[in-house]
Amino acid sequence: MSTVVLSQKKAEKLYGKWSEKSINGKSPIECPYQIHFEKANYKILNVCYGLDPKLPVTEDGVWSYDSTKNTITLKNRKSLDNNDLFHEPKSTLNVHVKEYKTNSISIYFDSEKSLTVLQRLK
Repeated sequence: MSTVVLSQKKAEKLYGKWSEKSINGKSPIECPYQIHFEKANYKILNVCYGLDPKLPVTEDGVWSYDSTKNTITLKNRKSLDNNDLFHEPKSTLNVHVKEYKTNSISIYFDSEKSLTVLQRLK
């Protein structure tokens, strides 16, 4: 799998709702996270951990995309469910884009140890 770099302008294609999916495609994830990218803000939702069952937001903050590093940065991260922040308890989290397709993104969180695949929701 080769790295695909999005241009800054094409980073707008990340806008929308994405859901964590199984890497092998066989075993479903019991409590998948969703990430909603808006123009400058993001929200992370999880029906198993969110306090509000109608809108189970567990974290929100500001995001940006750096096309030179092919990295999404989650900043000003706030936990809304009194749990830890998603993936790493840091105020800033770097998400490295390994592969981008119209309906899926393969990403690494801070290191190449933990690959996550997100699928676009309709």
